[in-house]
Amino acid sequence: MTCRTVNLRFLDSGLGFAILFFSYIFACVASAGFIAWDMMISNGPLHYLSRNNGKKLAYRLREGVDSFPTLVFFGGYRSDMTGTKAAFLDHFCAQHTYRFLRFDYSGHGASDGDFRDGCIGDWAQDALDVIKATVKGDMILIGSSMGGWIGLLVAKALGSRIKGFIGIAAAPDFTHHVWHHEMTDPQRALCKQQGYITTPDGDTLTLKLLQEGEQHLIFNRPLPLTCPIILLQGKLDNIVPYQTAQKLATHITSPTPPEVILINDGDHRLARDEDLELLSSHVERILKNTTPEIL
Repeated sequence: MTCRTVNLRFLDSGLGFAILFFSYIFACVASAGFIAWDMMISNGPLHYLSRNNGKKLAYRLREGVDSFPTLVFFGGYRSDMTGTKAAFLDHFCAQHTYRFLRFDYSGHGASDGDFRDGCIGDWAQDALDVIKATVKGDMILIGSSMGGWIGLLVAKALGSRIKGFIGIAAAPDFTHHVWHHEMTDPQRALCKQQGYITTPDGDTLTLKLLQEGEQHLIFNRPLPLTCPIILLQGKLDNIVPYQTAQKLATHITSPTPPEVILINDGDHRLARDEDLELLSSHVERILKNTTPEIL
């Protein structure tokens, strides 16, 4: 495992950690050099993948050079493909003619389904279904928070087609941690009784999600991958401790040691302008190292 620590700064000194979540999103959009309003709304056509269960999955595919790996973004819990990082990556890929796939899990964003019916296995299958329908060649996977967990499951399933993996505050096995280490006995009893529990932040965690996640745990079995792995992690993350990235890096076996990039002043979202610039630099590095025709 390679571990490096970097210092990043806020571009706008008025932005601080006390700003509320949604206010922070709009402040970043207003002040960031990379993210502009037209980028946020000019997303290209919205496509739907029809499946045998009758529920459609929404996705956007930006076309690019076919011989380059397709970048695939996996969003976090209750996130959708219009988020800051997904929009930034779409803009980045448009500038460099890279193919880029982003999508909404069932019950998220523009996709069909009830959010409460979903679980890790379902959402991983959503990802595999969209990829199967849209991507023929190699890929670089980028997963944010829960998307890091799902991205790792997809990377394991698709093997040598994956040419790189980047985790952004990746949260593998978070359901196990919540159930066994964060919930109290009364909370577990309530969850079993009513089928869900509401967190202090207003998120809904269903019993199905918490129990089904046990079938897809990362840390309880070997995780051999064949591609370069970079884990971006904020040291001020109050949702996923930065030690999780370090633990994950030592757990994965790969031809080259996974690299952990610790951002001293980074939070869970890692969506500031400088965080996004760091992300794009590592995407570019993997692309150049794995694709000879990219100069």
